[in-house]
Amino acid sequence: MSAKPSGPTRLPASDNLRDVLAYQIRLLRVEKGWSQERLAHETGLDRTYVSGVERSTWNVALENIGRFAQALGVEPWTLLRPPPESKPTPRPRTSRSSKATG
Repeated sequence: MSAKPSGPTRLPASDNLRDVLAYQIRLLRVEKGWSQERLAHETGLDRTYVSGVERSTWNVALENIGRFAQALGVEPWTLLRPPPESKPTPRPRTSRSSKATG
């Protein structure tokens, strides 16, 4: 017997598309009660690829975003929409030198 799939444990940064995609795919997959293997079967992709996408380790081709969307029953653009609660990643401040160049 396989374990019940669990949803994402943290919100992605809203400006990190790879993390947003991973979050949305996993969230929708878990809502359907599907394993990664089932999603792989529904998309025609390899299970290890699905796992890599959900872990944000793959750059995903547009065609494959379409496959995920079709299998999950959503429009492709919704997979790239950050959840409402997520915020951009803060950027480190850089100090500017007051010395003139020349």
